[in-house]
Amino acid sequence: MKINFIYATYSGTTSQMVDDALNILSKMNIVANKILLDESFQLSDLNHNDMLIFATPSWFDSGLDGQPHTSFISFMNKNSKSDFSEYKTAFIGLGDNTYARFCRGIDIVEDYFTSRGASKISDTLKLDSYQFDMEKGRVDLEKWINSLPL
Repeated sequence: MKINFIYATYSGTTSQMVDDALNILSKMNIVANKILLDESFQLSDLNHNDMLIFATPSWFDSGLDGQPHTSFISFMNKNSKSDFSEYKTAFIGLGDNTYARFCRGIDIVEDYFTSRGASKISDTLKLDSYQFDMEKGRVDLEKWINSLPL
């Protein structure tokens, strides 16, 4: 099985978290890819047997609190009629619990994929203030990774 982390980031924290996840998986002798979600990304480039792990920060965007990264919003709008029933998915959100909608961005992304048939294989991981306490975040991340059906 190939694991693909598909992520978007504003400040680099989500990218750092994905790097940390890749390091954890590497110690388990599991290879994973890091894929930045941008305008050139096409889900059709991936194999349907892959495990897709989506990661986004939650952000204040367009006057709304708790939005996924704008790259996810763009992707979801362009692929609104897509069928993802062939994909095994998991989700990681980064956020700050002082906001009213903690990690709501990943909830929106998760709902988008699962409502279009994607199989959710794990509980969603929501990391609070990852950039301010990376050690705790890495412990939570490793525990979550170890719970995945790898």
